[in-house]
Amino acid sequence: MGGKVDRALSIPTYDELIRISGEANKLGGGVAGIGLLGARGFWSTYTWEHIAAQAGMQLFDDNFQPQLTSDASMKGMDILLQLAKNAIEGVSGASWGENRAAWLGGQVATNISWQDSGTQAMRPDQSKIVGDFTTIYEPRIEGGVWAPPNIAGSTSCVTATSQNPEGAFLMLAFLTTSSIMAMNEANANGVAPGYRSVLANEKLREVSQPMKVWSESLDHAWCSPRIPGMFEMEQALGNEINRAITGQITGKEALENGQKAWQAILTKNGFGTDKAPVHYADVKAGTYVGAGKPLPF
Repeated sequence: MGGKVDRALSIPTYDELIRISGEANKLGGGVAGIGLLGARGFWSTYTWEHIAAQAGMQLFDDNFQPQLTSDASMKGMDILLQLAKNAIEGVSGASWGENRAAWLGGQVATNISWQDSGTQAMRPDQSKIVGDFTTIYEPRIEGGVWAPPNIAGSTSCVTATSQNPEGAFLMLAFLTTSSIMAMNEANANGVAPGYRSVLANEKLREVSQPMKVWSESLDHAWCSPRIPGMFEMEQALGNEINRAITGQITGKEALENGQKAWQAILTKNGFGTDKAPVHYADVKAGTYVGAGKPLPF
């Protein structure tokens, strides 16, 4: 008991996470083995993407045809459904807010969530698990890749209809300075930094445990391309994954249903024609950046 937790080797694989969360799920005391975002819509999609990326999953081929029924996609689904058996009660309704409440309330032994949940866990005014958790490096999948996801981000912009575009631009410039980003993360308000320099700031790392692991993982990041119709696709797939989590359909059926929905949405948005809004070659480089790079641990 006690001692330093090895962030890379304590839970090196998803097989080990399945085992550990299953054992933890038997301990009782109102604590479940794992917390997952399993709610309908993009929440379930993000969780599946997070896991399947480690199996080498890519969402599209070079012609922007969806690859939801690939072996890597199915491997991620199988792992997700195994983990869901060890998850907290109500996982099928858990978005970020519900997951956050269970995590900070000490109701889960392990958790897959967004990095700011780790920062919030360090705050005595928000958390019951201060000093009793460790942020680990992404577990691996045999035969896959190491691709800690940075699944999606938010973009601020000045609209064409802005009544004061100069003022709006100045406000955005202020909000995206390094100091404001660091303050937002330190305050654990859910607005994550966007600059590597902020993630590497030693003062911030003192109050935000995930920063070191997160910044070192970015050199290997997997990311979902932000293309027209992407959010609609994530919503449609997540609804199907949620049905699999609740046992209404199989994981295979969920991915097959999602594949059909994605193909229809892509067609509606002009993909596969000479009027395609984006070509895959223009986004491919940003979907996985870790090929050939040494691991940070």
